[in-house]
Amino acid sequence: MRSILFVTLVFASFFCKGQSMDVGTVSSKGLSKIDTNYIVSFSDYVTSRAYFSRKFTSLGIEDRIDGSALDYQPNTTLNFGIGATINGFTLNLAYGFGFLNPDEGRGKTRYLDLQSHIYTRKVVIDFFGQFYKGQYLENTSFFNSEFSKPFYLRPDIGIVVIGISAFKVKNSAKFSYAAPYVQNEYQKKSSGSLLYGGKFFLASVSGDSSFIPSFTDTNLFKGVRDITQMGTFQIGPGIGYAHTFVMWKHFFLNLSLDFGLLLSYYSEQADAIPNGDVWQISPTYTSRFSMGYNSYTWYLGVMAVNEGITNKSLTETEDIGFEMGNIRLNYVYRFRKSKKLNEFLNKLPLI
Repeated sequence: MRSILFVTLVFASFFCKGQSMDVGTVSSKGLSKIDTNYIVSFSDYVTSRAYFSRKFTSLGIEDRIDGSALDYQPNTTLNFGIGATINGFTLNLAYGFGFLNPDEGRGKTRYLDLQSHIYTRKVVIDFFGQFYKGQYLENTSFFNSEFSKPFYLRPDIGIVVIGISAFKVKNSAKFSYAAPYVQNEYQKKSSGSLLYGGKFFLASVSGDSSFIPSFTDTNLFKGVRDITQMGTFQIGPGIGYAHTFVMWKHFFLNLSLDFGLLLSYYSEQADAIPNGDVWQISPTYTSRFSMGYNSYTWYLGVMAVNEGITNKSLTETEDIGFEMGNIRLNYVYRFRKSKKLNEFLNKLPLI
């Protein structure tokens, strides 16, 4: 397992930053009947969008005794993009323009982020393929208020996360995930659903030296002071709940949260020398949030998806956590497909 994670990290280090592409987010069209008192489907429309988005994959190391935590973040770009959803097929293209991303001393991060969030009528599926190189310590001033630069930079830290989760949407006839997150449906009345399913993750992090800055108190993070590589494999079941609150017919708030307790294999290395490994039961979660205005013609809203996985260090004095996610502001306009466009789309194999 260690050799696989190492090769993957080396491979990921060649990717560069600044571009984003989402393909294949699926709507609920045609999978089962819906209660039209609760949901309106725009299957005969083109759902066009313009948006701003930021993706991230971060590392957290928390001292379980003291409560202090190192918050390593990537310097990802704020992207502007355009896209459309047609017949349940979504294509979004975005780019991190320089004027949207001033240099604020956060260093450089090279990354390839392959998040895909698929919302069908009965199932929600999340795929993560994260390849990141370069992090900065967001809370540098907490540990050293006199640090000479805005942030402590670690261009050598590489993170790889590959994972998938799939959850059944129990109340699929009255509750729509697509309405707040794909925008090709409209939730007319408040409704929610129980979620149940499972998750799988493979993750690793490596650096040229210890992840713990030398300026931190030597009484903190004792169990991982010399560690330069960590890896984990996790699989197991999860359960959760999602609900959309509709106010004054068009304003909405969606909240979604699921938890999992996964069987986990965790390993540590110090300077390429195996330090040990252990089997654990590790907690994980997925949170979703969306709010805004949705009507038959247009949509304006913000949405966020965040996935978190955690392991205990071998000494059980630290928690090691990875977080992956996406924050997006969308403006959507829908227009009915013309007869010629329908004929053209019917000839395409993917749409």
